[in-house]
Amino acid sequence: MSEPTDTPGGAAQRKPCIACREMIAADAVLCPFCRSPQSLPARPRLRPVVKWVGGITAVVSLALGLSQVQQLVRNWHQRRAEVTRLMGAGDIEMARQDYPAAFDSYGGALKIDPANRLAQEKDEQAAMLWLENAAVQGEETFTGLVNRILPVLDKGLETARGPRAADLLAHEGWANFLRWREARGDPAVVSELLRRALQIDPANVYAHAMSGFWALWQNGSLDEARQDFQAALATRRARAYVRRLELHALFNHDSDEAARELFRVANEMRQSSENIDPGDRHRLADLFWSAHHERSRLAGLLSALGPEDRLATFLWVDAEGDLDTTTRDFVVATIRELSGDRRGALQAYRSLRPQLVRSGSSLLPQVDAAIARLNR
Repeated sequence: MSEPTDTPGGAAQRKPCIACREMIAADAVLCPFCRSPQSLPARPRLRPVVKWVGGITAVVSLALGLSQVQQLVRNWHQRRAEVTRLMGAGDIEMARQDYPAAFDSYGGALKIDPANRLAQEKDEQAAMLWLENAAVQGEETFTGLVNRILPVLDKGLETARGPRAADLLAHEGWANFLRWREARGDPAVVSELLRRALQIDPANVYAHAMSGFWALWQNGSLDEARQDFQAALATRRARAYVRRLELHALFNHDSDEAARELFRVANEMRQSSENIDPGDRHRLADLFWSAHHERSRLAGLLSALGPEDRLATFLWVDAEGDLDTTTRDFVVATIRELSGDRRGALQAYRSLRPQLVRSGSSLLPQVDAAIARLNR
């Protein structure tokens, strides 16, 4: 095979073909022997591209990570701000005695921050105060109310100890009493919860007050109930609540013995300068209206107190003028007579008589008998 001639213009420069290894011109693009191209295809420059892609990916990942961190921080601040708002709302609602609203506010804070111990304690307190002041309207029921509250008390009992645990147990007893009123509970559960509360804290104010109420509700011993109420009052805690339970327990008992005890309790409240609900004051005054037509019954009611306290306590009971003038004057005259003030009683009966004559009151025979009795 002949070799290719040199190109015109000078000595030829040669190189072997990359395929057949025959010597060919140095600048040949195609081998004249095997027709093979004399340049390899350029390798794609991937390495720099990969580096750039990796760098961009790292930057994007960092940016996304920072964005997620920033979002987490924003969410944390938002959650913290919402918890603070709900706790503040609950405090305001507690101050205005809107216990159901406070219960919901503190509960909302707990949903956001379940580990918030302060929110849990305040939610428990709102639950207990709601139970103490429980009232239902329309289609509402005590059972529905109790079913909302009991899970909060149960949760509190998981960690509570000592007096706090006794407070929660006593209120669970009260909750079961409210449910039992609607024939949906077990009275034995009420008694057992109150017993357990006193076992944990023998001086627990709520367990004693609720036990006294529960005893009278079941027509139990008035002496036993009095002991529980006195033990509750001795703690000097929640005094207004204890008095309210005591008064209502005695109102519900509806007996002459309970009426005398009510007059005695009213005397204690007067001597201690305690406040009394206007509705409860009115019901105390009704005791005298119900008894004043029957001398023996009125005398029995007044016998609950000594002569030195009868008049002052009666006037305290009727401080708002719940009784009509005739009834009031008749009771005052009777108090004076039974306390040994014959002159004062005679004068009071005589002053009252003209009113009774004009009105044709059924009290006239009693007043005439009293005047005759005191004139002897």
